[in-house]
Parts: sequence; structure tokens; C-alpha cells
Amino acid sequence: MKQGRFCIFSLLLIFLALAFSSCPWQRGILDYIANPLPAPLPSMGSGTYNREIKLWIGSGGPYREGMRLFYTFDMDAPSQDFSRWVEIGQWQGDIQLSRSTQLKTFAYVSPTEFSVEEKYDYVLKCPQPRLSIAPGAYATLPQHISLYSNEWPSDAYHIYYTSDGSDPFTSPSTQEWIFFDDEIPPLNTPALVLDADHPNIHVRAYLQREGWAASDILDAQYSIDYRQVGMVFIADLPDGTTISFQGLSPALRYNLDSMLVSAQPAGLPAYEWSLNGASFGPASSASSIQVGASGPMGLLDVGNYTLSCIAYDSQGFAYSESCSFSVIP
Repeated sequence: MKQGRFCIFSLLLIFLALAFSSCPWQRGILDYIANPLPAPLPSMGSGTYNREIKLWIGSGGPYREGMRLFYTFDMDAPSQDFSRWVEIGQWQGDIQLSRSTQLKTFAYVSPTEFSVEEKYDYVLKCPQPRLSIAPGAYATLPQHISLYSNEWPSDAYHIYYTSDGSDPFTSPSTQEWIFFDDEIPPLNTPALVLDADHPNIHVRAYLQREGWAASDILDAQYSIDYRQVGMVFIADLPDGTTISFQGLSPALRYNLDSMLVSAQPAGLPAYEWSLNGASFGPASSASSIQVGASGPMGLLDVGNYTLSCIAYDSQGFAYSESCSFSVIP
């Protein structure tokens, strides 16, 4: 009785093995375990690359007559449909990858001898944008800051950026520059300007190209080197300004309280203001001063004036600047 059961079980195993081995698109289980056929191998494995890449694909093991090697970028292509695959010889090179993609490889000998499909993922990631000048503090003004890339001289790409240090992926202040193949970066690139009106620029930017993953964020900061530049007056009362009171009665001169002179940078520990060499008092944290009757200058008579400011930083360094103007009848 036990022998009969064993015979029936053995016959069942043989039948199943023959059934799988005779199926035209399924390798026999026993044959696959004993002698699996390797799929073709690419020269570069799955990964993230910051450039276009070239592959060669060859046999994943010893090559023999009758072996057919295939690859495809069509992830939906079934191994039963050779028309959707590219057949190669023993190996093939110069397979250009110009965008992120997936690759499948497959080897075939006969309906009962073929490999599994091997899949590879290639992510092409944009490099960071480039800067026309290095980050840092500058004494020569103005400085023009351009963002560009020369990775693809014949293709379009986008640079998204902010100049206030916010995240360019999410910030509402994000700006976009688009470059096309008829441009030569950075010559035709818009520029941020570092000057007295924009004394601090914090650039955060990333590069995007169709079919590629976005680059990492570039982070760069620019400022004015006031130790070399000295104080810079904002243009409310620039050097050489002429204030005319012609046609106004002396009483109306008391209403001139809206002219404000500010020193840059603001936020230093102490500022000391003076007019024609006469100090308005001890140094204070006020980085601006009111020109008019209600300010520390009081009512200004007709004449020439020089407004001066000395500012002190936390390390005791002093910066000074003067501004000249005149009051005429």
C-alpha cells in the first residue's frame, strides 16, 4: 500500500516537471535549478548619475552559439514579444542614456532555456547651478551675480532661485530663469546686484531639466565688506543734495520733518552723528537721523552742511562716512 502511494507521488512529480519543461515560455523547474541562464549585464549598475552616461551590454556568463541577448527601455514589454526588444550580438556598446530611465535585459536560447528579466534603474540628476562670482564679502560695488550652467549647450534648462535665503522649492518668492540653445550662458543671464540698496543677498537655487531629477540646492551668501567700503548712506539725502526753501515763510520751515538719512549697515551697536563737526550727543543705537525741526538738528538756517556718522561694530571697529548738502533761500 505504501509502495503504491510512493509510486503515485513519484509519477505526479515527474508529470509536473515534464509539464513545466514542455511549456514554451516557462523553463523547466529542475533544469533552471541545475543550470540557470544569466541575463545580459550592463557595464554600469543601477544608480544616480550627474551626467549623461553610455552603456555597453554583454553576456552575463559564457557566451555560446545560439544564445540571443536582448534589452529594452520599455518596462511593459513581455519577454514573449521579441519585437519590443533590441537584440544584440555577444555585446553592444555606445548605448546613450540622456534622461532618467529603466532598463531590462533578457537572454534566450530555446523555449525551455531562457533567463529571468533583470531590471536596472538609472536616475540622471542635474548638477547644481554655477555662479558667475564666488560667494563672500565685496568692497568693490556693484557686483553682478549670475546663475547658469554650461552642462547642456544645446538644450533648454531651468534655474529656480530665491535671493532671501528661503527654500526655492516651496517659497512664494521663487524666481525662474529659462535658458535655450540660442543663448550663451552666462553672458545673457539676468543678474542679481549687490550694492548699497541690496547689501545682503542669500542665494538658494536648483537646476531642473526635463527627464532629469532636480539638483541639490546651491546655497551662497553675498555681503558688502564695510571695513573696506566704509559707511554707505541710503539715498534719502545723497551727497550734494540741495534743499531749497525759496517761496516758503520761516514758519513753514518747521514742517520739514520727513527727510530721513540712514546709515547702512543698520543694527550695529552704536552710531555717533554730527553736523559740521558738532556732535548731537553720545553714540546710540540709532542708525538713522531726522532732518527737520523736530529732529536733533533743529531748524536749519541757510548755509552749507556736512552730516557725518561714525559707527562701531561689536569688535570695536569704526566705520565713518559724511554727506554734504546745502540750504539756500
